[in-house]
Amino acid sequence: MNLNSDQNSTFRIENSVYDDPNNVHLQCTFLSKDAPYAGWIWYKPIFSAKPDFPNLIFEPVSSIPVDQISKFVVGIDATVNGAGRYNLILDIWFANQSKQISDELMVFLLRHGQGMDTREFMYDGYNTYSYFSFKSNSQREHIFAVEGSAIPRLVNVTAMLEHMARKGYSPAYFLNLELGDELFQGLGETIITQYNVTINAEFRAFRDSRSSMEALDAISCVDIIIKNTKKPLLDGNKGGIT
Repeated sequence: MNLNSDQNSTFRIENSVYDDPNNVHLQCTFLSKDAPYAGWIWYKPIFSAKPDFPNLIFEPVSSIPVDQISKFVVGIDATVNGAGRYNLILDIWFANQSKQISDELMVFLLRHGQGMDTREFMYDGYNTYSYFSFKSNSQREHIFAVEGSAIPRLVNVTAMLEHMARKGYSPAYFLNLELGDELFQGLGETIITQYNVTINAEFRAFRDSRSSMEALDAISCVDIIIKNTKKPLLDGNKGGIT
């Protein structure tokens, strides 16, 4: 489901259960044209260490060299009402000179029931974050977790990349950015009314393209699985939950 696209970048919403497709769950993404919001609802009664991840993706048409990025700021206005174990995160992907994925930068914007290994702190000009890094298989993970309970309105990715570089980690290319919820267990709703990405002088916002959406409202649901029997949730693209 595309939200906004031009010759330089595209936004799309993804109803992903990539890490836990077989657990009992109900998960729907939604996008409204009449009001400036997108988001998702979820119900996952059984805990799993492998999360689902509904998200909004920002992706340039081609990868951007990190050494050509002088400004990288993400603006967010989101509300999460939920219970259980979940995290609202920005998941940012980078590649090496060979265009292979090399680094994952995860910004924890909101944490519920998830501990964090705090080793040091950094300030991005807007908020204070704890930071630690570790190697996972062939890529390096960088974890930034905001201090406090409020979702940041602005995230300065440039400052985070500079902090990584001081540690000796300098990925070559920016690939994409995903704003989403890691869902381990529980139920809730996330509504996003603003999601802006500024890279250098280029400003992109998912809400800019609402007037060009073909459908007035779009809903996408994954199946709920009970006792290994799949039950469809939607009757057509605009049907209600059955």
